[in-house]
Amino acid sequence: MIEAEFNSWLEAHMAAFPGMISWAEKLKKLGHWNAVRSSWLRVMGDVEVNDALRVTEDLARGDMAIKNAKSFGDHAREIRAVCKGMASRRKHHSRKMIDGQPTIGCLECQDCGVTSIFSVDSMRDEANGTLDRNDWYLHTRARSLAVRCTCEEGQCRTFPPLQFDPAKMVSTRGMSAEAFDRLADFIAEWKRRVGERLFQPTEF
Repeated sequence: MIEAEFNSWLEAHMAAFPGMISWAEKLKKLGHWNAVRSSWLRVMGDVEVNDALRVTEDLARGDMAIKNAKSFGDHAREIRAVCKGMASRRKHHSRKMIDGQPTIGCLECQDCGVTSIFSVDSMRDEANGTLDRNDWYLHTRARSLAVRCTCEEGQCRTFPPLQFDPAKMVSTRGMSAEAFDRLADFIAEWKRRVGERLFQPTEF
């Protein structure tokens, strides 16, 4: 944002947080306000003014909280972080077009940021040789767990709390024979590494 846009955002932000007005007046009396304002202008220089205004509005309504702000002086830094996240998600969702059709950036989650994995119970069934591949609903839907993908969209999410870890999780992607083959290969390799007697899937 340019300085004129910064001024419009700052006015709106101080109106949303009236306590900032007296805070700024104290800084003016101490001769520090111009330095703080200049610092904020530099901090907010690489974000879109509409994003900043939206974040301010969400904060004022209580739809969002500034978790890491210990004082009004931290507002610009924290708001910029939120704005940069918004810009990143927009960029991620701006898919390239091929022959008029949008491409998919992440085959694992189809760009939604969330994928699903086999549960520990299903992994144990496979390890014990009791997994019924014909009961695909049990193992790929009823027992499966939703986790955040490792792609950019998944990195932007805070929910689900777990993130996909290919070292100890197996994706149910496709919910087909291929998914069961991935699970079987994973369990076989795990047993080979740790030994049959030591193999024991645990909660994620």
